[in-house]
Amino acid sequence: MSDRGKKIFLALSIIIPFMLYCGYYYYDMIRRAPYNFEKFEYLVVKFGKADAMVNVLDTRTGTFQYIDTRNDSLIKLEIELNRDELQAIHRKLYESTFFIFDENMLTNNPAATRYYIEAAYQKKTKTVLWDNDYIARRRETEKLADIMKVVQTAIERTAQ
Repeated sequence: MSDRGKKIFLALSIIIPFMLYCGYYYYDMIRRAPYNFEKFEYLVVKFGKADAMVNVLDTRTGTFQYIDTRNDSLIKLEIELNRDELQAIHRKLYESTFFIFDENMLTNNPAATRYYIEAAYQKKTKTVLWDNDYIARRRETEKLADIMKVVQTAIERTAQ
């Protein structure tokens, strides 16, 4: 068999079936993904001390409430996150593998800051509740802290 015949045989018997299988595998995986942005409905984020998480963002109602530390008053704002900001948050959730995190990552420390994220899609809702000093899964808590930075940045941009 000539060199050219060997290359053609190699391409037909190994490379092309591998490429077809990769296309089939990833197409099916992407098609079945329950957490894509087109199916996104709302996001609820709460944070604060473990006994009272009073800082709340709810994209369903378009409200954000927080405690003003200067005069200890509860402030409620009507904010509407635009599509780009919601997409940035969704992208960060997806990149951080948020959808496979444990639902509860809590400690017994009452002084810890507690966070709650609920991302709702048409068919599924994912909820995660964690404390900032949870050390059993340090990598996940670091990713969750990055998600919170993206959320807080979006809130700051919209509130201005």
